[in-house]
Amino acid sequence: MQQYKEEKDYSFNTVEAILRFQRLNFLQKIAVIRKGVTKEQLKQFKTAAGLDYPTIARLMSITPRYLHMKKSNDRFRQAMSDSIISIIDLYGFGYDHFNDPPFFNKWIKIGSPEKKYIPPIDYCDTMVGREEVKREIINIAYEKLSLPK
Repeated sequence: MQQYKEEKDYSFNTVEAILRFQRLNFLQKIAVIRKGVTKEQLKQFKTAAGLDYPTIARLMSITPRYLHMKKSNDRFRQAMSDSIISIIDLYGFGYDHFNDPPFFNKWIKIGSPEKKYIPPIDYCDTMVGREEVKREIINIAYEKLSLPK
């Protein structure tokens, strides 16, 4: 257990930082999850991804008030950290495949014509939903789905 306490705190304050984290191996990500993501790290991601606390709260199945009550250095429990890292990882995956982070941030909120413009973020509150979004990202990267104009 001691090794997780020694795991460094990663920054998520830029798209580049999110991409670097997304490229870490699974053991490094698990160590971050077990140590616990801080509210400050979540706040950095929120800003870099153009999200707000109500959206993040919905993705984590918690209330926005719970997020607001946390202090900057407070750590989320492992299950919540797992959810946060999964979302950060999804955004890194999208940034990597789209090669246009601002457009990805827009797309995840509006969707594709083939999916009737259902915003992918609407189903990112479950692991199954996040996996579907990854499939959509891959399909867009290989031009099996179109992007909105």
